[in-house]
Amino acid sequence: MKQAKFVWRFLYGNRLKTLGIILVVLLYVSMTLISPLLFSFLIDNVINLNPITNPFMIAISEALGGVLAIRGNLGIGAALLVLIQLLIGMFIYLRGRWNGQVSEFFAEKVRNAMYEHLQRLPYSYHVKAKTGDLIQR
Repeated sequence: MKQAKFVWRFLYGNRLKTLGIILVVLLYVSMTLISPLLFSFLIDNVINLNPITNPFMIAISEALGGVLAIRGNLGIGAALLVLIQLLIGMFIYLRGRWNGQVSEFFAEKVRNAMYEHLQRLPYSYHVKAKTGDLIQR
């Protein structure tokens, strides 16, 4: 809990972006799970006409006009697969970009706080401390 408070304190100014990273990761994971499910649905249920057992896929097929309508226009399924892959790519991009921005911001804040702390220490501390240790920190 102490580490979480430390991190949360230094994320001030980027907390919204940090929550955005969490949301984007959740969306990325869900799209990554949906993609093979949709592909399996298209092969097994639309092309081979096997009965649908997944309630999620039943809802999708009904929303798109039924299995026979999808089979008549396989472009709908292909477009959904492409759309999902585009969304996955967008989520990966956003996650990487925001993660880089937040981590650099965080490192800068910690580095500046450490420097300010060292500047406030008494002279006697600096006399006793080894210069290499201070620089390494």
